Amino acid sequence: MIRSFAAAALTLAACGLAVAPAAGATEATEPAAASALPLATDVAALEGQLRSVSPAVLRDGDALTASVTARNGGTDPLEGVQVVVSLTDAPLESTDALATFLDDPAVVATTEVVRAPEVVEDPDAADPDATDQDATDDSTDDTTAADGAADTDPLPGATIEPGAATILTAEADAEALDLPADEWGVYGVAVTLETPDGEVVVSAGAVTWADAEVPGVDVAVLAVAQGSPLEVSSSLADTDLDGVAIAVDPTQLTNAMVFDNGLLTREVLRLPAGDPDVTSLAHGDGAALYEFAAQRPSGASVLPLSAMPLLAPMPVADTSSVTLASEAGALAALAGPGTVGLDSLESTVNAVDGASAPLIVPDRVLTEIVSTAAADPAVPGVLLAASALGQSQVIVSVGSEGAITPRTSRLVETLLDAPWVTPSTIADLATSADPAPAELPATAGTDGDLAAEDVTALVDALADLTTFSSTVERPADALDAWGAGLVAGVTTEARTASALREGSFNTALAGAQATLGAVTIAEGSDLNLLADSGDVPITVMNALDRDVTVTVNMDSNSPNLIVESSPTITVGAGLEATALVPVSAVSTANVTVVVGVESPGGDLLSPLQTFDIRVRADWGTAGAAVFTVLLVLLMAAGVIRTIRRGRKDTRLGPSEVPLVAPETEPDGDDLTVADAAADDASASPDQGEDTRRE
Repeated sequence: MIRSFAAAALTLAACGLAVAPAAGATEATEPAAASALPLATDVAALEGQLRSVSPAVLRDGDALTASVTARNGGTDPLEGVQVVVSLTDAPLESTDALATFLDDPAVVATTEVVRAPEVVEDPDAADPDATDQDATDDSTDDTTAADGAADTDPLPGATIEPGAATILTAEADAEALDLPADEWGVYGVAVTLETPDGEVVVSAGAVTWADAEVPGVDVAVLAVAQGSPLEVSSSLADTDLDGVAIAVDPTQLTNAMVFDNGLLTREVLRLPAGDPDVTSLAHGDGAALYEFAAQRPSGASVLPLSAMPLLAPMPVADTSSVTLASEAGALAALAGPGTVGLDSLESTVNAVDGASAPLIVPDRVLTEIVSTAAADPAVPGVLLAASALGQSQVIVSVGSEGAITPRTSRLVETLLDAPWVTPSTIADLATSADPAPAELPATAGTDGDLAAEDVTALVDALADLTTFSSTVERPADALDAWGAGLVAGVTTEARTASALREGSFNTALAGAQATLGAVTIAEGSDLNLLADSGDVPITVMNALDRDVTVTVNMDSNSPNLIVESSPTITVGAGLEATALVPVSAVSTANVTVVVGVESPGGDLLSPLQTFDIRVRADWGTAGAAVFTVLLVLLMAAGVIRTIRRGRKDTRLGPSEVPLVAPETEPDGDDLTVADAAADDASASPDQGEDTRRE
């Protein structure tokens, strides 16, 4: 059925412009009511394009109308061109029957219901008052006329000159169609162009006769917005319709997108960020990486993850994939177009053993019609007819196979406006419907998987990045950025080619290793410790674009050197810093130490570095003793010098024996010998010293 309906969809898209086969080609068709013989389709020059066919839903009192542009692509005039509308003799009972008719209307019995321009009969041909004499005169006129005179009479229908086009419209009232009263049904509609030389099929479509209530259908429309931010924004805008749920990678949302497209009032589901290949991760024990992708934060602060249930697309419909999605907290797993194993699923909602989340399946016929969105006026009628013939609960998925266009949006709106359609939500269908048991294989599609050891390598890298993120100020933001690169190494898109899988994996793993190796210890030469204690300088380099806070840990391989503590330092983005590690020396020795950078939790972050330290603890003791002795000697010399200088400053020079002087009062100008000597000694100590030596 899927193959036949796909072919029918292509036929429907192509029938918007129908061209007759080349001259000489013939094709048998069902006899029309107006002709007892099949018409040959050898009108090579005639082209027809459907302009409109309406309504999609026909009720009593309506008129079925078809309009076609007929074009003459030849060099001779085309005469007697008419548009003919035919209906299937019986209603089509299923989408399979509808697909068969769309693929080839000739295989289903049809009856002509209207043609235009209508044939106008000669009123004289049926005049009961005509006399025998009139007939004789007519016979005489015919005898004397040229043999080809009859061929010059205008043919019924339109005449189209070479290179010209005309619009032909046919209309039939519902009462004239002889459709059953108080019933409903889907009828195939065939629109053709006819000439005396043959016919051209212009379009095959359908109309739903609704003279009774059509059984109700619950329809949930799911629009998948993916691609670039611009494509996501465009898809959100084109599907801003009542009853349309949107599934989107939450990391691509912005507050502006939320407000501009009314997402706060719509059903919004989140997809695992980065489109991880759930099947490869399920087969390769990669649950941690899938859960990371499913829990990446929303880019819009006004629409958090808690407001967006998880919807998990399935590249392969197997038990392990659905179970992993269920364990990650998915509302439902989605088997959309392109899912391996889709043909085995007939119900909209399916229960899978071991999984709490259901496996939902969009209606393949409706999804195909809407997603194709052919520019053919017959498509809306076919869409509504297929919905009336389908299940009572259906999901229509758009956007997963390509961009959502305005034409897609119009078809969705047409579907939801159908009288028998009740818009529903994905959540309601997933939780309220009675699921049908689905028997799925435990594993399938392994030929498209990323190798299990490669999945393990990505999961291990995620664990290392989680530890590494504890060194930065905002660990969650750092891990989100670093882990996104790992998810890119195992995407659903990469299942299409092994070279793409390997290339994506290698790129992702190399990026993670570069991040993990961004904080290192600078290589250095041997160090000297010439004391019984001191600080050993260790330089830490940071190549990240974020500041990191790390602990420098040093281990000694000898009891001659004791590491007192492990300092914690902060290294700026793109910078380096020196940590001073305090140590104590027990005795003289050459000691090898191992130095590593650790996270605040004690996890090793970088490769270990080894250094040789020459410990000379006795050199420090001897040096201290020598220094002490020298200091004492210097102090003693200073004291002695100070004492000597103090005595010299207070010592008096020798004085002369005073001469006997007359007992008279000396004049102010007369000085004794002693006074003169004292003045001399005070004025020149050196001179006094000379005097003493004399």
